[in-house]
Amino acid sequence: MDKSVISVLLLCFVQVITVYSQSCSIVGMEQEPLIILPTIPIGPPATLQTYNMANTNSIVNITNNAVSGRIFINADYNAVAQALTIYTTEEFPNYAQYESSVTILVTISFSCATSTRDITFSQPLLESNDHHPEFLQPIYEIRIPLPIPANFDLTLFQEIAARDIDIGQNQVTFSADSEYVTVGTSQRQDSKTYYATMTTKTQILTITHSIAFEITATDIGGLTAVVPVYIDSDGENIFLIRPVFEQVLYTGTLNEDLSLVMPPIFLDTDTYDEETVVFSLRGEDSDFFVISNNLNLITLTLREPLSEEDIEDKNFLQFQVIATRPGIEEGAAVVFIDLMKVCPEVTTMEPPTTLEPTTCPPPVECPTTVSTDEPGSTPEPTTAAPPPDPELCPDPEGPIFQDDFYTFRIFYGQMGVIGIVRASHPEHPSESIEYSLNIKDDVLVDQISVDEVNGEVRIVDQLMVGVYGFEVFATILVDDERKTGRALVTLIVESNEKCSPTPVDMSLMVRRLEENAEHDIMSSQIEQCQFQVLGFIPNDQDYFYIDNQRLKSINFDREADIFADMAIPQFQVSLKLECPENHRRKRSILSRLLNNQRDIDVKDYVYTNDIPHASTITVLNVIIEDVNDNKPEITYPTASDGFIFGYPEPSLADKLMLSHALQVVAIDRDVGVNALIKFGLYETNSHFTIDSTSGIIYPKRNALASSSVANLRVIATDRPEDEGTLNGGNVNIAIHRLSAENIAVVTVDDVSLENAEEVRESILNVDDGKILILHSTTIPGHQDSRNRQITDTVVMKFLVYGFSNERLLEIRQIEQRMNDVSEKYQARTSPLEDILLTPGEEEDITGYIVGLACLGAVVLALIIGAFWGWWKWIRPYEYKTMENESVVSDDNGLNSDFDKKAVIDGDIPEPIRLSETYNDPERQSPALYPNIESSSVETLEPRDEVRSESPPNNKERRKSFVTFNEDVERIEIVTEIPADTQSDSEKEVNYKF
Repeated sequence: MDKSVISVLLLCFVQVITVYSQSCSIVGMEQEPLIILPTIPIGPPATLQTYNMANTNSIVNITNNAVSGRIFINADYNAVAQALTIYTTEEFPNYAQYESSVTILVTISFSCATSTRDITFSQPLLESNDHHPEFLQPIYEIRIPLPIPANFDLTLFQEIAARDIDIGQNQVTFSADSEYVTVGTSQRQDSKTYYATMTTKTQILTITHSIAFEITATDIGGLTAVVPVYIDSDGENIFLIRPVFEQVLYTGTLNEDLSLVMPPIFLDTDTYDEETVVFSLRGEDSDFFVISNNLNLITLTLREPLSEEDIEDKNFLQFQVIATRPGIEEGAAVVFIDLMKVCPEVTTMEPPTTLEPTTCPPPVECPTTVSTDEPGSTPEPTTAAPPPDPELCPDPEGPIFQDDFYTFRIFYGQMGVIGIVRASHPEHPSESIEYSLNIKDDVLVDQISVDEVNGEVRIVDQLMVGVYGFEVFATILVDDERKTGRALVTLIVESNEKCSPTPVDMSLMVRRLEENAEHDIMSSQIEQCQFQVLGFIPNDQDYFYIDNQRLKSINFDREADIFADMAIPQFQVSLKLECPENHRRKRSILSRLLNNQRDIDVKDYVYTNDIPHASTITVLNVIIEDVNDNKPEITYPTASDGFIFGYPEPSLADKLMLSHALQVVAIDRDVGVNALIKFGLYETNSHFTIDSTSGIIYPKRNALASSSVANLRVIATDRPEDEGTLNGGNVNIAIHRLSAENIAVVTVDDVSLENAEEVRESILNVDDGKILILHSTTIPGHQDSRNRQITDTVVMKFLVYGFSNERLLEIRQIEQRMNDVSEKYQARTSPLEDILLTPGEEEDITGYIVGLACLGAVVLALIIGAFWGWWKWIRPYEYKTMENESVVSDDNGLNSDFDKKAVIDGDIPEPIRLSETYNDPERQSPALYPNIESSSVETLEPRDEVRSESPPNNKERRKSFVTFNEDVERIEIVTEIPADTQSDSEKEVNYKF
């Protein structure tokens, strides 16, 4: 290899080594791109690690991997010491409040000698369970519509959630002990928030008192929280009970003259409502009759007289009376009318057949077969009794049944013995009787049999839900002659929730579907059965349909007018589950009509609050979820309002103290976060700004000082990506500078409260121009001094300005356009100067203000000085005197031998001077002590001797008066009577102050 090439390669290698050696690095960890720090618990701010750095100038940037964007771990670099310190910040103790990760990644960008380098530090956190779950509400009060079906999720009305801020692996489960509600844990989880499920155990028809219970939230560490839950009815829906007849079967007869004998039919009074219950007849034989109702007295009469031809092929008439109430499952009673024919037509029965147990199609569970066989034994074949000969007729001398009419009620799927019919002959009670059936339905004859010996009626094949009628005969041989008796049998087959030809999983389902999209909602098939759409509301289009055994929907718009009156836009779809019948089963005309369900018009909708209690009906409630598909629409200002406005020049605006120029209003037809509108200016303006939330346009400092007009383009957006663009709503606004010559004051006196808004509208809607209100105020009317009541009128004042052809109007022009308002409401228009102060007036007022302020200061100083003097001198003396009062003697301190009468009469010695008084030694100044014996005062310091004054003689009686000042607290009279020097009249009285 050429030496020059080798030299170049060596030079490059040296250069690379040199550059790399100058890269930022931690001493001892030069090659580590990720440094893992020791695990720490969440706690107060502290220093984590300190490293020595090499070739490092400074820190350029620090980032944390926090979802909240907060900095929990920071770093400082000391360039002099080349030391890197990593520490937790003031946010770190609250880490669990915002984050879930158990590792904090800190990336530090360093400025190196020749380049930059990023080093990442990983800080593992110690997982701990030291926080209790906390419910989002202190109490949950849920109001639900009634009735509510079983297995209904009540969280549709109120979500119940708890938050647990522990980091790491965590889970919150919910539980409760309630007779009505099952509480569980939802799979839904939002960050640290966990949600509960709450489904009804049974159908709730009514709530008399609140359903109250407590839900417990337990986290993975066993810490718990409890919240009370109260469930009440919303009061808007009342459960209507299904109409119930007093009897299941009503019987009547048709006499020989074909007249009807039929007792009245009644509904149970608790289920009858004259206004809502409607009666009707159902069945082929019902065509012969009409029904009438008079206060729950239902009467059946013949529609027209019958003829023998009408009932030629009938032995009895059977139909149903139906009572319906809107939105409620119907009630029914069976009517059986015996035609009392002498010779009923008897059909020939098929040969005896062997009966085998029949079950419902799997996996449906059927009720236990009713049977009289012993457990574990094999059912013996039962043969149908041969029918009577056609020529035989019921004989009055034949066997007599215990009942003329038998009624048996069974559930769908029930097999085996369903009842027993008994007959006997009064004259031959020991003779054996043979039983047989007369069934005209060629399908039903294979499904029902009777034991010819014991009269057990048995179901041998599955019957569909409905009402069946047939005859049973009892035959006996008397003197080799057959005698036959007859009875009528009604068999009612009711639906069974566990074993039904049309089972549904839920009577109410809720789906949340987004708008503006087609949806594949659910399968329309359950086993061999298929859902059919009965109807839905709103129904202006065919929104829902069945396709390839799937229930689907077309596009729908949540903001369409069809949902305008709904608090929560939704569809309510009524579905019926229908199952195919056995094709070999050929129903007779009578049987088909007896079980015929009334045709359901697509307009017979089912509302969520009126769920029919039937096993074949499901109500699908489709709640439409909002998609952000609507842009904000600016509703003010609009073209009809105009886009030009005014705002006073800066000096005038300061005097008027206006808060803002105007407010832009926008709406969004979406809801929730999709309807949050953010306002902004498309371009920055030097005169005005806009509040992003309220749309209020505020003036900046010195707005319109340098320009006569400011043009703004206001935008309203509901998406972050649209901010600063014109993708949302926008409007161009021009704000003109107003001077005092452009603003007028409009005053309207004595405006009644009901006309206040009318006055305002009249000002805004003048002819030949546009008047805008800059500011307005309403002042209550004058007070009546006689009854001291405020009148119901107000005084309204408006600051207005106007435009004509986009040019500002002057006060004179404004006054001309206000003529109609002035005539109608006696309004006055005046210049703005009338309410503004002139400069001279401002100075005068300023002088008054300064003078009042000085006077107030002087008064305040005097009050403070007086208080200080009282506190300093007077208050201590008062309290000290009260604390050291001397003992008071009897009779207010007078000695027992003191001549009180003389004192009262005014014969009192001349009072001594205050300087000669003495006080208690404890109160006396240290330099002053009294000498009681000489009745004088001695001091420690030299002072002039006090002259003594001779007391008045006995003849000269004069009254002595004592004058007191404010320092006198009490008076003590002390007397000294030397026996050898003073007489009774020469008593000296000292007054003590």
